[in-house]
Parts: sequence; structure tokens; C-alpha cells
Amino acid sequence: MKFHVQPVKLYTLLISTLTSITGLHAQNLHIYASPNGSATADGSSAAAPVNLDRARAVARAHPSQACIIYLANGVYKSLTLDATDNRSAADPVVYVSNSPHGAVFTPENYVDRSKFQAIPDSIKSRIINATAKTMVKQIPLSALGIADSAQWPAQFGISDLVSPKFYKDGLPLPMSRYPAGTATMPMKQVINSGVYKGVPGGSFKYQDDRAKYWTKAINDGGVWLAGNWQAQFQMDVVRTYSVSTADSLITQSIGIYGGLGAKPYGRLVAGQEPYFALNLVEEIAAEGQAVRQLPHEDALYVAARHRHRDLLRQ
Repeated sequence: MKFHVQPVKLYTLLISTLTSITGLHAQNLHIYASPNGSATADGSSAAAPVNLDRARAVARAHPSQACIIYLANGVYKSLTLDATDNRSAADPVVYVSNSPHGAVFTPENYVDRSKFQAIPDSIKSRIINATAKTMVKQIPLSALGIADSAQWPAQFGISDLVSPKFYKDGLPLPMSRYPAGTATMPMKQVINSGVYKGVPGGSFKYQDDRAKYWTKAINDGGVWLAGNWQAQFQMDVVRTYSVSTADSLITQSIGIYGGLGAKPYGRLVAGQEPYFALNLVEEIAAEGQAVRQLPHEDALYVAARHRHRDLLRQ
């Protein structure tokens, strides 16, 4: 089993569009590739693509023939070219995305398990899951070669979430969240819809009292809740200003556009707007779940297999 971490940013390979390859001569070698393509085929058919390494090998085997490598949509590992890829300008290799921004390249770093460290008792005491308490370790982001990427803003769209991602055997492992999986919690009642960009923002009463475990995180890392605050088709992440367990009240750190609470066009039931918590140390509950500690941004907490056995085979 292998764990690796995906650095904070995604990078798109500088690739050509279809309109830029018309200057190549007629005897082009066409190679079709996809992120999960074959490692042995020749890539001559779009119906049977090869993986990126195989596409590169096929191109290298034809140094005197211009090659066009068509990239199916998806996320590819980083691509490194060396002297074996050298060829004349008359017979280039052109990488072409099948659609604009469809082929995305993301670099990977394998995690050296020796760099993981024990977490302080102040962090361990906050973890709710008893098993996770014995599994969670920490690693400095600098040890992974990840530069600080700036603290999350007070509000942003869920699609703009920026954080390292862990993988096990090629499969992505989730960031810690509550409820687990794809479940959400419903609000109970909007108390104050808030004023756009006002500080603090809107507030609502909650039904699920899980928030009582997050009070320490308010000022140590922060509490971000992702929710359909107004409409079913729009999910934003908003930092929490405060949690009042006495009043079962959550107050957001900034007012959102249009105000907190379901809108007539939003296809949501008022008082039942769904939301969930993410990136909380308290909610690490499964192997591989990671939390980037904010606002320090100098540590990553990860639930690893007991005693780190098989965390990484190199």
C-alpha cells in the first residue's frame, strides 16, 4: 500500500489545442492516452487508450515521425521529459487535450513515514473517535515540500477549496468531515440572515449538537462549514465566528451575498438548509483522513495505520 500527498495546487500541462497542430506533416503518428489507460497497448485507437508513460514510450520509439498524443479528460500524474525525449523540430511530439482544460496534471510527493511525529496531548484530547486518537500523527508541510498557501478566506465556493490530498493505492482519501461520507446536517432555524460582507455574519440554530466539540477549534485552526445556505445548486464554505452551546447557535464570520437562509428559487426547505463541517482535527475518524492545521499552516494531521506499518513502501 502506498500513501502519497497531492500538493495544494493543480497544474495544467502546457498542451496544444487541435488548431495548433495543422502544420505537422500528414504522416503523423496518433497516440491516444487516458489516466487509466493500458500499459502495454500501442494507443492507436481512441477506444483503447494507453497510460501516459506508455504513450511517451510509443512516441520515443518513433523518433523520426511527428507524434500527436491525444489526452482524454482526467487528472494525470506529473510528466517529466528527459534526454530520451529529444527529437528534431521537424518531428515533434505534441500533447493535445481532447477538450479545453480537460487534461489536468498534478504533481505527487510520496510520504516518508519517518517524518511523521507524535501529536501533542492538546490535539489528541480534541479527537472524538477513540481509535483515531491512537492513529493520528503530524507532519510539517515543509517536510512534504508544500509551501504555505495562505489561510482559507472567510467564504469561498466549495469548488475553490485548496488543500493537500492524500491517496492510498491510487484512490483519494477524504478530508475529515462531519457527518461522514456525503451526509449533511439540517439547520433548525435561521435567526439572523446577516448583511453582505458584514462581520459577524448570519446566525442559525442547529439541530445536531456535534458543534459542542468544536469550540476549541474556533480560535485554534478555525471551523469552516460547507452548506447550501440559500439554494440547492450553490454550496459555499463559510468560517464560523462562534458556537454558543447554551443557545444551540452558530454565527458565521461574514455575511454572505443575499443573506443566510433558503430562497424561493433555491428548492430548499427553510429551516432545513443542509451543511457539514470539514477540516476539523476533532472529526478525524478513518485511516488516511487529513486535516491541514489553520491558521498556522505548518502541520498536517493524518490518521495512519496503527504504528505506521505499511504507511509507505518505497
